[in-house]
Amino acid sequence: MVRQHWHMSIKGYKMYSFVKKMQTVKFVLKPWAKSKFGHLQDKIQQNLDKINYVENKLLDQPGSHRHNSWIQRLVVQREKLLLFNSKWWGRQARKE
Repeated sequence: MVRQHWHMSIKGYKMYSFVKKMQTVKFVLKPWAKSKFGHLQDKIQQNLDKINYVENKLLDQPGSHRHNSWIQRLVVQREKLLLFNSKWWGRQARKE
C-alpha cells in the first residue's frame, strides 16, 4: 500500500513532492490502521469485560482448568494492551 502510493508521480520541487507523498500515505494508512487495530480504549474495555465474566465463572467453578487458562490469557492480553497504551501516550507526550 505504501509502495503503491509512494511511487506516484508528483510534479514540483523535490520537497513539495516529498510532502505530498507523505500526506497521501498518511491519508491511506489512517483508515487501514483503524480497521486493523481498532480503538485501543475499546479493546481495553472489552478485555476488562471478558475478565470480569471469566472471574464470575471461576467463582461458580473454582477448579475449572478451562476458565483458569482463559483468565491467564486475558490477563496477558490486558498487560500487552496497557503496555502499548502507555508507550503510545508516552510518544504523544514527547511530541508536544
